[in-house]
Amino acid sequence: MLLGNSLSGNIVALQNFLGSLESRWSEYEASLALGAAIPLATLPFVRVALQRSLAPILATMATTGLVSLPGMMTGQILGGATPVIAIKYQLVIMIAIFVMMTISITISLNLVVRQSFNASGKPK
Repeated sequence: MLLGNSLSGNIVALQNFLGSLESRWSEYEASLALGAAIPLATLPFVRVALQRSLAPILATMATTGLVSLPGMMTGQILGGATPVIAIKYQLVIMIAIFVMMTISITISLNLVVRQSFNASGKPK
């Protein structure tokens, strides 16, 4: 569950990062021309990618239990666990997914920034 969500989050993040960088390339070059280092020049694009890739899991977390009941929570309730215990386990799972996605997306975006540009800021 953690790996599947992390993979989809990374795909969304990388697509958003590269797409926004391509569409706003002049903004990136202007930052470099004003003396910004590559990580600082790409920071606005990294922020947008991180926000857009985490939005689906945040929406899921906000509506869990109201719109749908996740399978694990339903299984526990049908198996005889109290709803409070099932909700606690589901919260732990949702928080673990969110933390795992945040860490993996941050690492992926940092690696892409490091590996995609040469020392002068031009794409490799």
